[in-house]
Amino acid sequence: MSLPETACSVVARAHDDPLIATAPPTRRWLLLDVPRAWPEKILHSPEVAGAVPALGDIVDRRQGRVLFVRRPGGAVGARLHPDDHGPIRGFLVVDAPTRTQTRGAWRPAAAGRPAADLTAALAAFDADGPLAEPAAEVLLVCSHGTHDQCCAVRGRPVAAVLAERYEHVLECSHVGGDRFGGNLLALPTGTYLGRLDADTAPAVVAAHLAGRDDPAHLRGVTTQDQRVQAAVTATLAAYGAAAAYRLHGEIVGHPAPDRWHVSVTGHPAVAQVRVEVRRIVLSPAPRACRAEIDKVAVTYETALLDS
Repeated sequence: MSLPETACSVVARAHDDPLIATAPPTRRWLLLDVPRAWPEKILHSPEVAGAVPALGDIVDRRQGRVLFVRRPGGAVGARLHPDDHGPIRGFLVVDAPTRTQTRGAWRPAAAGRPAADLTAALAAFDADGPLAEPAAEVLLVCSHGTHDQCCAVRGRPVAAVLAERYEHVLECSHVGGDRFGGNLLALPTGTYLGRLDADTAPAVVAAHLAGRDDPAHLRGVTTQDQRVQAAVTATLAAYGAAAAYRLHGEIVGHPAPDRWHVSVTGHPAVAQVRVEVRRIVLSPAPRACRAEIDKVAVTYETALLDS
């Protein structure tokens, strides 16, 4: 299936809309196995009836995000829980800062059970400190077609080709940045990769798993401030690919209202890099296929400073 010229990702690619620093700040993730077509807004799904207020409170308190997941094309592969069939579904909570996880089971709302039983999932989602065990790698590809056509058309081929190579691949609901599809979220590090397709994804993801994030496809790391995300991308572009989540940034100067100086450490090729980051507001434009109004967007320009 091809996309029309007016599709948000087609327009964004034509205009070379910048990917830099577009990973939404998130520290805690709740993945819920929902193996069917999802509604445009997943928390309107009948499966989670009765749990939405509690989920929203934890999202706000823990800087969290809830995602629905399913195996690509219904194939047998990654499972959130060994019993995720029938009325029992799996959940996975991932804490990005500590790279730990808790997995378990939940029961969706159904006939005769008007409210979802998410007791264990909510407890893990709202838990303090490191979670139950070290987190395993999970590759989540947005394929949320009812949210945006670009997510499905660009995401599903990426999920399919990656599922041929890795067991830990899942399709997921909206992760933000429809116009950057195909979008991939790598947990537990919270690394966002964008503008993937079936041809480029295998090499880009293999490099990510080997600790070499390609700045051309890097949207950012969700545990980093977006000014730090921009400085990290600039560092990778200047000194070579490395694991973006292992780089650390500190804002060390603020010479103008829309400018910051960021010190980046952790790159294997250089002890420290100082980057000037400038915030740019892009002109209003359609940022998603379903957008009813044009919206501005924020991006960042960077320049290396003398260390």
